[in-house]
Amino acid sequence: MYKFIKLLGCLVLINFATIYYFDILSLIGLDVNTYSLLIKNILILGLYLIILFLVWCLYKGDITRDFRRFKRNLFPNLLMVIVFFIVVTLAVKVSEYFSSLIADYFKVTFFPLTFINVFSESLNINNIISVIKSTLIIPFISSVIYVLGINDLTRDKNKGILCSGLIATIFIGLGLKGSFLTILFSVIPYFILYILLAWIYRKNNSNICYASITLILYTLFAGILIEKIL
Repeated sequence: MYKFIKLLGCLVLINFATIYYFDILSLIGLDVNTYSLLIKNILILGLYLIILFLVWCLYKGDITRDFRRFKRNLFPNLLMVIVFFIVVTLAVKVSEYFSSLIADYFKVTFFPLTFINVFSESLNINNIISVIKSTLIIPFISSVIYVLGINDLTRDKNKGILCSGLIATIFIGLGLKGSFLTILFSVIPYFILYILLAWIYRKNNSNICYASITLILYTLFAGILIEKIL
């Protein structure tokens, strides 16, 4: 029961905290609308750091244990993660391609996955904050919640992998706008992404480091890899 409540709290945090964050700040007298873009970005980064801290506290035992196991064979494990990253990138791109074709057939809009090309961004404080938040903090939090947290609820490997994909897809879909079919087709690549991350987690003796680093690499480099291949 505790594991379920812990996971539910994390799901609420990562999916709904940002929606009401500025409203809560206004209730305590902070008029965010008058602040500069930099201050707003710092406030948002602060929120995600708080979420990161809370998730870390709740899953600290699992994360630290998995990190110790991962670093025992650090170099071979990193090479394995790079292979996982390439496989995940290609699989998600293929699913995105077919999802787009299906969406075109039904004449509905399709929203592809978007990436931040960190190497083409100008070096300023706003972009640095955005990169830290979007390519490091959020992927780590997401992998812990949608992979470790969900799989921690069941010993059944296949059920855990499937639930990771389904639950991540449902919450991501809640954040998309459009018709039912638009959302349905647009979340298919996310389903594939989290199915694969959960499979990587289970394949490597339930070690979240493999899934977390894979997702971070995916967020950082998938766009560049696809550009080179295509």
